[in-house]
Amino acid sequence: MEDSRYNLLSTVLKIALVNREIGRPGGRANRPGFPGFLVFRYTGLPPTIFVRIRRGLARRRTALKIHISRQGAKGAKGIRCAGGKQQVASDVAQVTCHLQTCILANLLSVIAPLREIFIGIGAWSRVVPAMTPAENSPPVIGIPVGQGENARGAKLYIVHQLYLDAIYRAGGIPCPVPLHLDELHYREIFRRMSGLLLAGGEDIDPRLYHAQPKEVLEKVDPDRDAVEVMLARWAVEEKMPILGICRGHQLLNVALGGTLYQDIREEMGIAEVHDMRGKGPNFRQQRPHLVKLDPNSRIAKELGAVLWVNSLHHQAVAKPGQGLRVIGMSPEGVIEATELEDHPFAVTVQWHPEMLHDDVQMLRLFRILVEEARRFRELRPDCRC
Repeated sequence: MEDSRYNLLSTVLKIALVNREIGRPGGRANRPGFPGFLVFRYTGLPPTIFVRIRRGLARRRTALKIHISRQGAKGAKGIRCAGGKQQVASDVAQVTCHLQTCILANLLSVIAPLREIFIGIGAWSRVVPAMTPAENSPPVIGIPVGQGENARGAKLYIVHQLYLDAIYRAGGIPCPVPLHLDELHYREIFRRMSGLLLAGGEDIDPRLYHAQPKEVLEKVDPDRDAVEVMLARWAVEEKMPILGICRGHQLLNVALGGTLYQDIREEMGIAEVHDMRGKGPNFRQQRPHLVKLDPNSRIAKELGAVLWVNSLHHQAVAKPGQGLRVIGMSPEGVIEATELEDHPFAVTVQWHPEMLHDDVQMLRLFRILVEEARRFRELRPDCRC
C-alpha cells in the first residue's frame, strides 16, 4: 500500500511540475484526456494552478524536478532541485513527512500544503495545515419529498425549489429524500444527514392520530407520511436538528403523539384568515395575521417576540405531542410554533419562511438549522456526511 501511494504521488507531482507542456496554449495538459489534469481536477485544485506553477518555474529559469522516495523522509533528501540547490531542509522535511501520513483517498489534503509552496517558488514561508473534507464541507440537510405527476401522467417526486434555495443560502447542502425505499436504505441516508427539514405539502392522514377523515380533509399522501414520521422519530431519538414548516410543523406533532384540527374554520370557528392559497398574485408573501412568540424561546431571541407571517394552511395543531412546548400562537389561539424540550434544536412553525426570501430575519431560521447541523456532525461518532 505504501509503495503504491508513493508511486502515485510521485507521478502526479512529476506530471504537474516537470512536463514542459504545462501552461502552454494547446499543450497536452490543456486537453481533457491529460491524466495529470484529471487527477488534479478531481482533487479540487483549479486548472489554473498549472499555469501558475509553469510561470513560477520560468521565473527561476530552471526546471524543477521533484522526486519523492521512501528514503526521502529521512533528512529530506528525497526532494531536490535540478539546479543543484538544496531547499530549506526543515520545510521540505515537513512536507515529506506530511506526504507519508496521508492516504490516497484524500489527495486534496496532500496537495493543499504543497500548493502554497509551489505557487510562491522560493518563498518557503509557511505550510497550510491540511483538513479533511468533513471539516470543511457544508452539512447535509435531508428533505423528504412529495409526490405528483406531469401532464403525461409520469410519476414524479416533488420538493419546492424555495426549500432547497433557503438551505443552500444558509450554507447547507439540501438533499431530497425519496419515498418507497426500505428501512435499510433510509438508515444509510439518515447516517449521511446532519439535519432534517420537514417541508410543507398535503394534509396528514387523520388515521395517524386515531381520527376519522372528515369531508373537509384535502389530499393526503400516506407514503410521505410514513417516511417523514420515521425520519422525524429517528431525528428526535438521536437529537438531530429539525426544522418543521407548515405541514412539517403538524407532522412532527403527530409523530410525537399529538393530534390535529382537520379544518380550523370548522372545528375552531375562528375569523382569522389562515388560508391565503390562491388569493391574489402574491398570496405566498401576504402576511394576514401576527404571531406572538414566547420571549424565552430560541426563535423569539433570534427573530423577535412578535411577527407578521404569511399563512397557507387550513389544518392546525390541536393537542401538542409528547415533549413539545407551544411557543407561538395567533391572536385567536391557533398554535403557530413549537419546540421540543431537551433537544438542541427541534423547532416547527406554521408559516412559510422560505417564501419570504427577501426577509433576512425569516431566513435566519435556516441559518440556525445549518449551524446546529454543523455542531451535530462534529459530535456524531458514526457520521458519514
